Amino acid sequence: MSNVIRFPLGSTLRHNLAEAQERKAETDRQQSVVYHIYTEDKREAVGPLIRRYFPCATLYTATGIWHGETERALVIEIVADANALQSIVFLVGDIKAVLEQSAVLLAWWPANSLLV
Repeated sequence: MSNVIRFPLGSTLRHNLAEAQERKAETDRQQSVVYHIYTEDKREAVGPLIRRYFPCATLYTATGIWHGETERALVIEIVADANALQSIVFLVGDIKAVLEQSAVLLAWWPANSLLV
């Protein structure tokens, strides 16, 4: 006799499991803020600066136009809570100084997030 419990496909157990996962997702979901930092694409200089403040980020290559001139741009996306704004502003200041930029754009908006 085997110790394996078999459940028929389509059983209510599958439905109950899905409902339990959904309830857990509701409790684990966080109110977050998506921060975007727009700057010149110099990843080798920016990477260590990001890691100084945040363990995770996503980098997007883009094309920007600054004062009519086209340039390679970098969009840094960081999803964190609203309390991270001060660290974000410090990071933007560091990027501006290290890359010798006259300006670095910071944009943010609220979002729901769930780490699955």
